[in-house]
Amino acid sequence: MAALMFQPEHIMKILLIILSLILPPLAVYLATKCVKTTLINLILCFVFYLPGVVHALWTVFKSGAPQAA
Repeated sequence: MAALMFQPEHIMKILLIILSLILPPLAVYLATKCVKTTLINLILCFVFYLPGVVHALWTVFKSGAPQAA
């Protein structure tokens, strides 16, 4: 059971969640690779930081495993 925690997909998901709290637009871009979603998140961060964080967390959780570049 503990071995499942250290799979690369889980580590990337945890890093994206932490990044969502620090730099939400970057976390959204890394999770989706979609410029449109990243711009929406950037606008939300400019309006007020909290909606950008919520949007980033929602995007990271709804996206599948992050794709390697």
